[in-house]
Amino acid sequence: MLNEQSLQGTAVVAGAGVMGSAIAALLASAGWQVHLLDMPGPPHAPSLPAETGLQRMLQRRPPLLTLPSLAANIHCGNMDEHLERAADADWVIEAVAEEAELKQRVLQRIAEAAGPHTLVSSNTSALSLQQMCQNCPQHFRRRFFGAHFLNPPRYLRLLEIAPVAETAMELLAGLRSFAEERLGLATVLVRDTPGFISTRLWIAHLMHTLHEAEKQGFTVEEVDALTGPALGRPRSATFRMADLVGLDVVAAVARSQQAALHEPEPFGSALALPQGMQKLLQAGHLGDKTGGGYTRRENGQLQTLDLQTGAYRPYSEPALEGYREWLEMPLAKRLQMLAPDTGRWQAFLHRLLFELGSYIRTTGAQMAESAAQIDYVMQRAFGWEIGPCQAATLLPHTANLPPLITEQNGKCFSIHFKSVQLEQEAENPQHISLQSLRTGGRIVLQTPAAALYDMGMETACLVFQTRMGAWNPELCDAVDSMRERAEQSFAALVIAGGSPHFSAGYNLKLLLEYAQADRFGEIDGLMQQIQNTFLQLMQADIPIVSATAGYILGGGCECTLHTRHVQAQQESFFGLPESLAGLVPCGGATARLLQRLAIDTLPAPLPVLERLLWLLLKGSRSTSAEEAREWGLMSQDDCITPNPERLLFDARRKARELADNKTPPAVPQQIWAAGSGALAMLRLSIHEWYLAGRLTAWQKQRAEALALLVCGGELPAPRFVPETHFSALERELLTDALRQPMVRQAVEHILNTGKPLQP
Repeated sequence: MLNEQSLQGTAVVAGAGVMGSAIAALLASAGWQVHLLDMPGPPHAPSLPAETGLQRMLQRRPPLLTLPSLAANIHCGNMDEHLERAADADWVIEAVAEEAELKQRVLQRIAEAAGPHTLVSSNTSALSLQQMCQNCPQHFRRRFFGAHFLNPPRYLRLLEIAPVAETAMELLAGLRSFAEERLGLATVLVRDTPGFISTRLWIAHLMHTLHEAEKQGFTVEEVDALTGPALGRPRSATFRMADLVGLDVVAAVARSQQAALHEPEPFGSALALPQGMQKLLQAGHLGDKTGGGYTRRENGQLQTLDLQTGAYRPYSEPALEGYREWLEMPLAKRLQMLAPDTGRWQAFLHRLLFELGSYIRTTGAQMAESAAQIDYVMQRAFGWEIGPCQAATLLPHTANLPPLITEQNGKCFSIHFKSVQLEQEAENPQHISLQSLRTGGRIVLQTPAAALYDMGMETACLVFQTRMGAWNPELCDAVDSMRERAEQSFAALVIAGGSPHFSAGYNLKLLLEYAQADRFGEIDGLMQQIQNTFLQLMQADIPIVSATAGYILGGGCECTLHTRHVQAQQESFFGLPESLAGLVPCGGATARLLQRLAIDTLPAPLPVLERLLWLLLKGSRSTSAEEAREWGLMSQDDCITPNPERLLFDARRKARELADNKTPPAVPQQIWAAGSGALAMLRLSIHEWYLAGRLTAWQKQRAEALALLVCGGELPAPRFVPETHFSALERELLTDALRQPMVRQAVEHILNTGKPLQP
């Protein structure tokens, strides 16, 4: 039986299209062996369709595998020759095209091939699962259910699980534990209804928005400005989302839902294709995959479709009266301001959100047990900050409607559709959120830069509150004082970034301002401050665990290198990008990495030094926590949490384990400095790289400074040196770099554009 202990297993994915290959990548990244099968290809290459699906998956960006090498876990085949592999599989996932006859045929073949204990699921969302398996034997239906992944499942971490009447629920309990802890997916039990929750509500809301935009004369630009981050949703908003998904896909899903849902369907008319989409489909403009849909680029100029004329025109920045002031408000307050009589665009948004809430009130029982489940799905499936039920409850309206979802004394209450009553939602003790710490009366200390919370089990949680977790003097002061308080009052400490990122590094704007004012002595003081802060973390009396997610860059990465353990969410992107701005890491990273690489031999191993030099020079960020571990930015003892909602729970558990085991604090250590001999060899390598075209003149200059740092300076012979030797060298190289006009220009370019300068 699948459960959270299923570290290794075997799966068969029947269907190697976009969705099937993405599911295969998710399971392969979890360490499973996956057999990716498709319909047979030509006689000379019967497994070619599956092999093609695998290659397409490997080319997708962002990557679907957490490490490229994990592609070795995926084995291609075809359903004629290799379906017998299902006999020994733990899980078979049917993911062929959404065609009822095809799915029934494939499912019957799987029923014949699968072993007696193999779980079998279908990724369908538009077809009836009960009808799909009606011709399969009873013992098979006991192990069959719907498991609807979203695409791509590595990043859209939701799994809707829909049992049929005969499904053994105890089997689903094990599957849910496995999916949540090993695959990192949020799981929700849903009804066997067309589209489940995610597809049904997404397509209905999307199509309703398109129709209302045409009907009320809104432009593409206006609608996307109103329905993206302004509503706490992704920048893709509405029209951009349609172009990204593909208008043909959107149309197919809408038609499928329209055909599958029984009349009267409240949003049935909305599922009909709007005129603008019909014209685009007829012209072959299917969105990004064809070069344009509702938006396109023509001769480098961004154009949008005029919904009234059907012609393209230059992009026009929307001018909505009162919009900028409205955006300054917190999201909940924004929604509360959307009364129908306050303005044209306010009434438009009110209608969209109110109608979606009304649709849920009418049809929610067909999809879910409660309104909270629906919000949970939509927030995780589509990245909405506030779910549709909460949004509808916040809206001002004249109808005397009870709230769909509300919060009382920090507890969530939502409508349960069967009882039509507000009931308290059960909390998962393994899901600790920053919001729960903030609202649960757990604050110990707080400054504008950071906050210290009591997270239970004698463990404190220090949370960065600067923008993007940026380090500055105020954050250093806050971390110092909160670490001291934790040492006095707690057994362990967890450090976390304010969601969604741990820390994007030191405040470059501050460094640039000081450099432009020739305040280099003060820059040295700032860097000495952060070096001391990190060393105090490393030598703390209690174990400190970094709980990371999102960007862990520059000073943020150096912070984690000084804590006793790192508990990294799967999507943790580590990097030391200082060289991209012409700078050097100045928070002790080099000393920590030299220790981690165990460079303590004579002569110093040149390949290891070159590897470290390239890591610092390239300035790349990892694409996953696994890759960070490969690079050495995480140690082999550090741990990875696939499920983001378990991150703080896992970090606290590890911190307590270290405290209970009385793991001693780190003590100041001598660091091996390779000296001038190794430096001469590195300089020769750098010159050869430059002659071979691997480095530009600018990169060569930065590489030479980094080589000096990696080797510990111009020491006449290799030897152990105190930590302060590397700290002083970091500060010297940093201030020297900031004296150079080209470096200051590079820093300014990154601040203005977010991209490195290419001299």
